[in-house]
Amino acid sequence: MFHWRWTFVFVVALVIDDVISSQNCSTKCRCTKTFTYCLYQDITSEELVNILPTIPKTTEKLYLGGNKITQVNMEEFSHLTKLTYLSLNFNKLTKLPDRIGHFLPRLRILHLTANQIKTISSENLRNYDNLRVLNLDQNSIKVIGENTFDKMSNLRELLLGQNQISDINQNTFNGLRNLIKLQLSDNKIKTIHEDVFQSTLQLQELYLEVNKITHIPKGLFYRLTKLRIIYLSDNFIAQIEEGAFDGLTLETVYLNLNLLEKLPNNLFKNTDIIRNVFLLDNPFQCSCQLATAVADARQNLKLSSDKVHFGDCKLHYETIMSVEGLTVEALNCTACDLNQCPLMTNCTLEASEKDGYVCMKYIGDLVDQSETNSRHSLSNEQKISSHIYLIVAVISILIVVCLIIAVILFIKSRQKRKAFKIDNKYIYEQVDNKRTPKLTNLKAKNSFNVVVQTPVRMKQYFV
Repeated sequence: MFHWRWTFVFVVALVIDDVISSQNCSTKCRCTKTFTYCLYQDITSEELVNILPTIPKTTEKLYLGGNKITQVNMEEFSHLTKLTYLSLNFNKLTKLPDRIGHFLPRLRILHLTANQIKTISSENLRNYDNLRVLNLDQNSIKVIGENTFDKMSNLRELLLGQNQISDINQNTFNGLRNLIKLQLSDNKIKTIHEDVFQSTLQLQELYLEVNKITHIPKGLFYRLTKLRIIYLSDNFIAQIEEGAFDGLTLETVYLNLNLLEKLPNNLFKNTDIIRNVFLLDNPFQCSCQLATAVADARQNLKLSSDKVHFGDCKLHYETIMSVEGLTVEALNCTACDLNQCPLMTNCTLEASEKDGYVCMKYIGDLVDQSETNSRHSLSNEQKISSHIYLIVAVISILIVVCLIIAVILFIKSRQKRKAFKIDNKYIYEQVDNKRTPKLTNLKAKNSFNVVVQTPVRMKQYFV
């Protein structure tokens, strides 16, 4: 009986206290001893100056969201010494409030979602060192300066989603050594420096979905040994390097809605994943390499098939198959397809093959390997021999044709020469008979004979 009496007295006291607190409350707000709500009342910055003094000093949580506040003077909040939570969501602020920690030393959570803030720097965040949560989602932030958060070692959650951030470098998050949650989703991030998380060693949740990331390098997350959840869905990721998730103990990985056509073998070899892997809605190509990667993933993760979500793949750009059912046997994969040829001699160079080599040995048939290789080698020799014979035959035919042509040309040339000589002799005899006397050998003692012959006549001079 005594217990219920004191409980009743306590409740009545709380009600009376709330009534007293609400008597001075602005008509645009609803006040209790520890909570004050001034939501969606079109309050301007000028009106806020008059409303703040009416808020009870015992207020611990103040909601000013959905108004038309463009700037705030934190000195006007200084009487709210117990305030731990402040929401200024959906207003028209263009910059961060100044010296917030100086006037509100107990403030731990600050929400500034859906304002018009464009830049943040270490100067803007001066006296923010007591904050545990800073929410800057849905603003117009494009650039984050180096060492912007280096004085915010107590921060646990940093929310920067739905901004226009395009680049984060290795010094962006310096100083955030106690950060647990980092929200960077729905930005314009293309590349991530491999040392960008060097200071955030306590990070457990990382949100990078809906960006323009194309590549996940090896070692990007290797320092984040406490990471549990990674959101990388809805990017442009076409390549994940082997070892990208090495050393992590994760609950869930989201890689769906990317541009992955294949996965590296042993992608999760040194990774512990407790719950799910999501790889749905990627343009996977059904290949022997993918079949091996899927088998390795299941084996390395030790997860049941219903916890590894791969979706479908395309075979020859036409047939759609389930990746979960993809096996090396179904695709008739060869040892060379899977990089399992013991020696390079087990593969035969084929220019038409994509990877340069084709292994003629099927998995599970390694006992007859030498026989298969010899048959393949013999087949290649036969092909080469037939090619050589064909080339020799063609060359021989060309030589014979050339010889025949040469003989014909030679014979024709001889005939022309003979005809020419006969004609000349005939003409000479005709001229000789008609116009010149027949030459005779004249010999005179102690005399010298000179004979001059012209086409018309022959003259003989004796000297």
